[in-house]
Amino acid sequence: SGAAAASERLPVMVWFHGGSNTAGHGGAQIFDGSNLAARGAVVVTANYRLGPLGFLAHPALTNESPQGASGNYGLLDQIAALHWVQDNIAEFGGDPERVTIFGQSAGGEDVCLLMASPLSEGLIHRVIGQSPSGGCVRLQQGLEGGADSAHARGTRFVEAMGITGSGSTALAAMRELSPQQIIGTTRTEGNPNGPIVDGWVLPEPPAQLFASGNYNRVPMMSGALSDEYFGLQAGAAEISETDLDNYLTRAFGVAGTGLRADYAELITQSPVAARKTIAGDNGFIRTARDWARLVSSHGDPAYVYYFSRAVPVFRLYVPERPELNGNGGARSLGAYHSGELAYMFDNLDAVGIGWEEADHMLSEIVADYWFNFASSGNPNGAGLPDWPAYDSAVDVVQILDAEVSNAQHPRKRFMDRIDTLVAP
Repeated sequence: SGAAAASERLPVMVWFHGGSNTAGHGGAQIFDGSNLAARGAVVVTANYRLGPLGFLAHPALTNESPQGASGNYGLLDQIAALHWVQDNIAEFGGDPERVTIFGQSAGGEDVCLLMASPLSEGLIHRVIGQSPSGGCVRLQQGLEGGADSAHARGTRFVEAMGITGSGSTALAAMRELSPQQIIGTTRTEGNPNGPIVDGWVLPEPPAQLFASGNYNRVPMMSGALSDEYFGLQAGAAEISETDLDNYLTRAFGVAGTGLRADYAELITQSPVAARKTIAGDNGFIRTARDWARLVSSHGDPAYVYYFSRAVPVFRLYVPERPELNGNGGARSLGAYHSGELAYMFDNLDAVGIGWEEADHMLSEIVADYWFNFASSGNPNGAGLPDWPAYDSAVDVVQILDAEVSNAQHPRKRFMDRIDTLVAP
């Protein structure tokens, strides 16, 4: 807490970590909120259940539930944390009427879904989604609906542990399982679900809730990095153009061939780099823009950024053991997935690798933007480069690089092309 006394009412920033909703924790050194708090905030980092412990849906669990829902326990943990904040944060000098939820990757998707959830009403007042996963606006999976439904996947997962049925006997047997057994089953069966449209936490797909205006009408900020998948797939070997064509078909169906011409130059240089770039454009980058478009269409404040500063490579959860031996040097992955976190938390010194003065200046600006947004719902402030609210008619975003400026989205042409070829 940045408060000198409990009587202060400082803005509150509640952090939800990423990790595909299957891994990670909020206590990593890189998530230390001290430097944000020093600006005059109260920073809370919360953990939540992950993997099948956090997101397993099953008919036996649904039948037991008064709400007729199961799964989404991880989201319910996050909502429970927000209730704790409402009940207790004033004792730490925080303002329960100025609560910002912020998260990255799966955490970015989660805060997006919390913005859409009726269970968050009155608990959140601003939302920052960093590199939000596609489920933010494209989640469709429900409890029912065929072999890929949450119930069907959860049933297969539980059957792999020798439990069948959907009644009280099955439920009792499930509760006899140890966490080690449940987590161990993911090694052979994978994780059965992430967040789902359960009819309770999410009464409808989030895109419908945002489109209809039935969401928590608060300011939002979102964005992504220019080279998201260059970190996520850092070890990927070069592929052939045939391999790339197969990827396009898997990812986009018949529309995939229509994208080839748009990325032709990059494909010629490196098909694997093209695959990573396309995945980033269609995934995190496009998701952030789509979310902002939906929110701004109702007149609610939205701000979009594009982080393009090449970041020295560091390990997210063990920054004291940086990886500096990648091919091409420390910054060879560009602005990779999670690379902005050290800047946003103003924790470059905690990571302790080859930062330059431009990195420190950018970190100060980014952390100030985040703090200002938590304070007022607007990232702008004295001495900072102006950041205009998002307007889909002009598609101007804030470019976070060694020089901070605003311009039309650098990936606009590619995202617009994807929009014309595939469903949102």
